[in-house]
Amino acid sequence: MRYYSLLVCLLVSLLALPNITIAGASSPTTAPNVSATHTTSTVNSTQTHPDWQYQQLFAMQNQLARLDEKLKQQTALGNDVKALETTQQTLKVQLANLQTKLEAQERVQTNQLNGFDGRIGDLKDMMNWWFSALTIFLALGGYIVYRKSKKEAGDVAGKQMETFIAENADQILEKAKSSLESKVDELNLVVNGLQKYLSEAREIIEDKKKEVEAAADNVLKAIAAKQEIDPDDLRVLENSTKRIDKEHATAREYLSLANVSYGKKDYQTALKWLDLAIGALRENELQTLLNAQLLWSKAMAYMKLMDEVAELNSYDMLIAQFKTSQNEAIQIYVANAIFNQGFRNSKQGNIKSALNTYAELIKQFKRSPNAAIQQQVAKAMVNQGVAYGLLGKPDAELNSYSILIEQFKDSSNEEIQIAVAKAMYNQSVVHGRQKDFSAALNTHTELLVRFKGVSNVEIEACVNNTLVYMAELALLFETPEQVLVRIAEVENMSEDSQVFAVMQFIRFLLGDNTIDDVLTAIAAIPKEMELTWQFDEIKDYLAANFTGEKQQQIQAVVAFFEQHKDIETLRNALGIQR
Repeated sequence: MRYYSLLVCLLVSLLALPNITIAGASSPTTAPNVSATHTTSTVNSTQTHPDWQYQQLFAMQNQLARLDEKLKQQTALGNDVKALETTQQTLKVQLANLQTKLEAQERVQTNQLNGFDGRIGDLKDMMNWWFSALTIFLALGGYIVYRKSKKEAGDVAGKQMETFIAENADQILEKAKSSLESKVDELNLVVNGLQKYLSEAREIIEDKKKEVEAAADNVLKAIAAKQEIDPDDLRVLENSTKRIDKEHATAREYLSLANVSYGKKDYQTALKWLDLAIGALRENELQTLLNAQLLWSKAMAYMKLMDEVAELNSYDMLIAQFKTSQNEAIQIYVANAIFNQGFRNSKQGNIKSALNTYAELIKQFKRSPNAAIQQQVAKAMVNQGVAYGLLGKPDAELNSYSILIEQFKDSSNEEIQIAVAKAMYNQSVVHGRQKDFSAALNTHTELLVRFKGVSNVEIEACVNNTLVYMAELALLFETPEQVLVRIAEVENMSEDSQVFAVMQFIRFLLGDNTIDDVLTAIAAIPKEMELTWQFDEIKDYLAANFTGEKQQQIQAVVAFFEQHKDIETLRNALGIQR
């Protein structure tokens, strides 16, 4: 309430101010009287009033006008006008004095009016200021009252709220708990849905990543094994490379691009990507598996392009950089590179270089527990034996095969077992060349016992070849009846058209069929099939036991297999018409 009292007092004070100002302002109304008193002391208050002075002025002007008119008339009549002129002059003087007084009176009144206007302006300004102050003060007072009222209302509301909460606390808490639990359940559903979505997305991404990695790995394995790349693996890998920035790719990305080009048989483009990949290697990647893969892939591309020099150079670089690496995956590439070096040297006729390369591989990796490396060791031992045979060293050849068989005869690895089967077959052939039929027959029997019925194309070929070989070799040591039994066994086991033709030829030697039967069997051999049979072991037998036309027919058949002549040449040599 004290705020309201202050406001009322302030309002009363302000309302009193105009009375004081108006009383002060009335003094100017008496100013003209005071001023007139000081101007002419002989004139009373009535005579100095402005209205009376103006009446006197108008009367003098009228008298002067009548006097002028009389003066003109008298002058026109020729009368004496002197008295009139004197009177006229007196009136003019009085008129001039009166005008002077009026002007002085007007100046005084003007000054008084100006002063009054100034006081009115001051009063107006003062009133404006007080009303502004009053407005501010009222606003301030209103704000203070508002704040106080708001606080008092807040206090009252707070007390009422406390009372309400105290009386309804259990219900409020129960409702809040229920509402909160409902919201938590809703949020849990949302979170669970989001988690499920993220989990599924992660699984999809992870599966896709694994699919791409598996495809890339399969492509590399196919390249290493010199096999055709699976179209599905190639498609997956190609799709993964579509977003690669080919100007700023990583070494691994360039490798993927190279593998795609390799799979499409675009080997020149593959080499371009491989060179870019090697150039993109960081310092810490030079001794990694990635670099080994790049060098190996380059060698494979050069091999496909039949650039043997560049191929061998790639092997040299890989071996030199990683020969001492302890990384097992890298060692596999090193072993493969050494083996391919030996194989390429052997194909080029560099038998001694090939032997040295195979010896290096066997020495470095003979004790390796890695199956892939052991496969290369076993294959190197087979090729080492063949190389010794080409150099005319049958004992060294047989020794290579014996070491291989002894070391790997119990291996369950299929690739290694293929090498063992080849070693056994080659052993029997060497014994046959040495005319050691007993040793050849023992090796032949061991091969059949170990591998007959095994479902592997290469092992089956070894089994069939040893049966054919023993059927041929039996011409030297067994009776014709025994040889025919071996021939029948071969014919029942093998579906190879070349093998069947050889068996028909041996039957012809034994007189069991005609040369027409031999020609028919030879004609059934597909033109694209490579002829591998040589008849080296029975050449002396053929020369010593046949003469005349049959000898000519025998030589024509042998020449066909050894020189790979076409069937028409053989037909003409045999003198058989269509």
